Amino acid sequence: MRRSSFTLIEVLIAVTVFGLVIVASSSTFVLVFNAWQRQKTSLDLLKDLSWTTEFITNEVKLAAASGTHRLRTFHNGERLAFWIDTDGDNLYDTRIWYWRGNGAGYGERDILYRGEGDLLSSANLVRQEMTENLADNPSGNNIFSVSSGLLTIEITLAKGSKRYTLRTKIRARNR
Repeated sequence: MRRSSFTLIEVLIAVTVFGLVIVASSSTFVLVFNAWQRQKTSLDLLKDLSWTTEFITNEVKLAAASGTHRLRTFHNGERLAFWIDTDGDNLYDTRIWYWRGNGAGYGERDILYRGEGDLLSSANLVRQEMTENLADNPSGNNIFSVSSGLLTIEITLAKGSKRYTLRTKIRARNR
């Protein structure tokens, strides 16, 4: 009686082919995963940039357009301050600050912060991180600049080789 079985050469060929299939599929998986990670990083940066700019824009629309409570920038355009009416009594009672950290007492340099207080020092005590990965604007423009009541916001976020900049102009609506 003759038994049929695989020869050693057939087994080696089968194992080699199977190994090549595994290596090829693993390489494809790694390539797809890396591309997905790059896209996710880009999407996260764009989402953060859009959300931050929209948040600031919505608050600035509530700000005083003129007088002592108007929009003001400080520290070479890296800080913005303005007053809003938070309780609806037509009096500007809350001062809002946005600023880039200074790498020391006012937070990390790559983070944009928000706080409330008459002075930046008091706002810093209750600061909130708006976005991280803040980078210098490639245009050389300030983050915040005000001209004739029109606020220009230019924010650049960068992570790895990805860099995105969003620039918008808004005007305070109140008084």
